[in-house]
Amino acid sequence: MEQHGAVLMWGRSLELHKLRYTTFIGDGDSSSFKSVLAAKPYGDDVTITKSDCIGHVQKRMGTQLRRLWVEHKDVEIPTLSGESTRKGLKGANRLTADLVNRLQNYYGIAIRSHTGDKPGMITAITAIYCHHANDHSFCPPGESSWCKYNRGDPSYAPKEIQPEVLDLMEPVFERLSDEDLLERLQRGDTQNSNEALHSLIWRRCPKGVFASLEIIRLSTSLAVIQRNVGSVGLASVLHSLGILDTDVSIRLLEKIDVKKKNQLLRQRSVEYKRRRQMLRGMKKRGEDALWQKEMSSYEAGGFGMIEEEESGSRKGARKRRKKARDQEGQSISKRPHRAAASVSTPPSETCPPPASQRRPRNVRRPEC
Repeated sequence: MEQHGAVLMWGRSLELHKLRYTTFIGDGDSSSFKSVLAAKPYGDDVTITKSDCIGHVQKRMGTQLRRLWVEHKDVEIPTLSGESTRKGLKGANRLTADLVNRLQNYYGIAIRSHTGDKPGMITAITAIYCHHANDHSFCPPGESSWCKYNRGDPSYAPKEIQPEVLDLMEPVFERLSDEDLLERLQRGDTQNSNEALHSLIWRRCPKGVFASLEIIRLSTSLAVIQRNVGSVGLASVLHSLGILDTDVSIRLLEKIDVKKKNQLLRQRSVEYKRRRQMLRGMKKRGEDALWQKEMSSYEAGGFGMIEEEESGSRKGARKRRKKARDQEGQSISKRPHRAAASVSTPPSETCPPPASQRRPRNVRRPEC
């Protein structure tokens, strides 16, 4: 369906818009691109090239590094001291979730800051790996460098990532610095505009709910109107349907557009971007924790292992609470016994009277 739609869109561009599409921006799936090449919508004389989306390629770094957790979860790797070994790549001085997120962000920055310069892009990607291996020969020199070592910053501390982990990470950086891949990123194209339109469509027609073809077409039409004109463009649709008065609907829809515009201006501020980065990092760490927890469920007996771990943690919590109560009881029993003093004191002076004999607060004491 997607391949047919791509071929149809390219084939009717001359008839509808009097133009030719010469660049295909994809997200890594080459099946649609192959279909467009095979269809030859503009004949043999027009060459169609492919350009990859930077955002989707950036996500490959995080995906492939997280895949190492699964592929090498049973590998014994010695610690930095060499006194013992530990399984997997998770933990201190290894491939942690925070390190994966930072490497993914660094990879995207290296691509975006060197669009049109493939050798510089390769050098920047290589510098990311070598910097974490304490090799700063590829890092930018000078005081304006992002590398604290080349900048001469006294707060610089060498990275303590184990060599075995770096050896497993090296093939990932080699694949993602391939010249053919980076050649398709030289234009600096993204699919953000397409994703923005898709979000408007799926907001009206969620993917998780079945919808007929008419509902999908209606949702797409309304999303296109809002994307191109704004919410005000819906006034003519409502007026043609006889749902609302034009003047009233225009005023209300204009308020929605003004509110949206103010929100976009607020999102461009430095404070909002910092807060969004912080929330995005927190969300990413939570997703990594859930992914790491569910990773063991996709194997033989994985669900049983999770249930045993959860039941074991509950049993351990009960044991700790019981132990705390026992210790508290022992501390109370070790206090000095004061039974004689309590016997010699009249009960009326130590214990409060029963609830039935208590005097209400709003009743005055009788005068003698």
